Amino acid sequence: MMKLLTDLCCGLILMALPSGGDGPEGWQKLFTQHYATLQTAMARRDTQTVGMMLTPDFVAFDINGVAVDARQLLTDIAAQGDDPGRVTTTQLLTVNINDFNNSARVVHRNTMRTRERDPDGRAHDVDHISIITDDWVRLYSVWQLRHRETAVYDQFVAGKQVTHRLRGAPAPVTAPPPPEVPLPEAPFLPQPRGSFP
Repeated sequence: MMKLLTDLCCGLILMALPSGGDGPEGWQKLFTQHYATLQTAMARRDTQTVGMMLTPDFVAFDINGVAVDARQLLTDIAAQGDDPGRVTTTQLLTVNINDFNNSARVVHRNTMRTRERDPDGRAHDVDHISIITDDWVRLYSVWQLRHRETAVYDQFVAGKQVTHRLRGAPAPVTAPPPPEVPLPEAPFLPQPRGSFP
């Protein structure tokens, strides 16, 4: 009975979200609300609400091309630890709607800031910034997320960029380059008699 009430509440939350926009500004506002709902649910580890916002065939690809389905994503959300210092923001870059208004492609910048400590105990702000492309579909007047790809990933520590990754590019080499060793001088070779330099 309790689970039924929880599912019903989640369904009412999604039904309360608008399903259509009025021009570019309307669609921008619509998906801004959807991402705010999704972000809040993830922060609260509310897997019921997150699950209702995903299609059954949802799949996400991280910067390394590793795929995660809906079940794994919900498991990861439920297992994430508490981080009072974590702040996540989402900025929509582009929102493209198809002619029938039943699918959308949204490109957004996701920024997550945390506080981490060095081995010596000093705390620094750490920013994880990703450029993500999401594909949404509208089923029975409800928008659900179907496909996600991370195209760019940057990491900043105390304001200094330490990582820059592009989807499909090889992982950066973290080992320092070998030191330059001067080449030995070539030995003097006498010219054969009768030859010209």
